[in-house]
Amino acid sequence: MNQDAFLSRRKSIPVPDLGIEEETLTFVTGLIPDGARVIPGERIAELLVRGIVFHLEAEREGRFVGWSVSPGARVRVGEELGGIVEEDNA
Repeated sequence: MNQDAFLSRRKSIPVPDLGIEEETLTFVTGLIPDGARVIPGERIAELLVRGIVFHLEAEREGRFVGWSVSPGARVRVGEELGGIVEEDNA
């Protein structure tokens, strides 16, 4: 069952729970430009906590539509970092 491409929808890219007690992380940088096509597992951003850089991976396939935060921003688990529009390849 394919849906019409117009029914594509935007999904949030949240700050993941890294299983540490730290309440805030730093958004270091985005690794992909606006409009880029991403696939699950692709590295899309870097987050810093306690001097360790974590690579954030895309959880879904789609088109990246921009970051909601700037490099250097302090962010909390669950906060939106950006968005991906899921596309149906009919």
